[in-house]
Amino acid sequence: MPCSVPFARSTRFSRFTWLFCGGDAACDRSSGLLAKLVLVVVIAVAVIPLSIRLARQLWGYQQAIRQAPAAARKALLTIRVRDRLILLQGLGFLRTLPPASLDRLAHAARVREVAQGSTIVRQGERGDEFFVVAQGEAVVIVREAGEDSLVERKGPGDFFGERALLGTGIRQATIKAVTPMKLLVFDHKAFWKELGGVVAWESQVRAALQERERLRAVPLLSDATPRQLDLLAVKLAVQPFQRGDPLMRQGDRGDAFYIAREGQVDVLARENGRSRRLSVLGPGEYFGEIALLRNQPRMATVRGKTEGSVWRLERQDFRDLLGRYLDLDAQLIGIADARVPRGHSVAGAA
Repeated sequence: MPCSVPFARSTRFSRFTWLFCGGDAACDRSSGLLAKLVLVVVIAVAVIPLSIRLARQLWGYQQAIRQAPAAARKALLTIRVRDRLILLQGLGFLRTLPPASLDRLAHAARVREVAQGSTIVRQGERGDEFFVVAQGEAVVIVREAGEDSLVERKGPGDFFGERALLGTGIRQATIKAVTPMKLLVFDHKAFWKELGGVVAWESQVRAALQERERLRAVPLLSDATPRQLDLLAVKLAVQPFQRGDPLMRQGDRGDAFYIAREGQVDVLARENGRSRRLSVLGPGEYFGEIALLRNQPRMATVRGKTEGSVWRLERQDFRDLLGRYLDLDAQLIGIADARVPRGHSVAGAA
């Protein structure tokens, strides 16, 4: 029986099925399924590429979220390394280092935060780290003869800890933070690989400058120029002593001139078989000039009263430097003449 499909159907697909179905009802049902299938294919063709693009975008976002902490850490590390590098470049004693060495140092440094009042290193302990001050201030305290003395302050750009690494491995002073601090810390491997040579040189320069300042405080040398003091510092030998150590003995030939550098010494004279103390000399005071100026034996014995050190100047250098170069001959002779009648003085002896 022929099917009666209304002519009101206006879609092209309806006309298409009418022509090929020839009015058959079964054919009409098949054409409905075919239409649905075509619709699904059209939707799939349109939607699948869009879905793939969306999936790729979502995957990218997911990866970015996962990698964000690592990227942030890398960015933070880059900033910190850059700051360390700027700080290291500002240190005068590192200016001779090539850029590659400075970059390695910046990466090798560990940042350490120190609370106000904390002890960073302690005198007498072993040390294997080198420090550069990035922020804050510290004081250097040295304990001698049972007493603590504040000898120096450290601020941004200063460094410390090199003496233990360059020497015996024992800390020579205590360093305490007087404000909150940030330090760049280098272990002994990084120190010796990149810093050992330049720090040793800088330490020698700094020690020479400190010696010059010590010498400037000696009343006898108060009018000397920096160049004269530098030359004198080269010639002066630092001689340490312990309590009771003899530095010179009464009756011996005079072969050197001495200036007390640290600690105290006793000046002793033996008369009629008995020894008596003539004076006690401290930093900046000198002895030994009488025997050199008068070519006579020592008039007294000098021993360490406490632990300390003296500067020792040999006979020839005493005459050349103090006498001729510094033009102190007349002053020294006048002082020696004033001392001879009593054999001692608060300022010097022997």
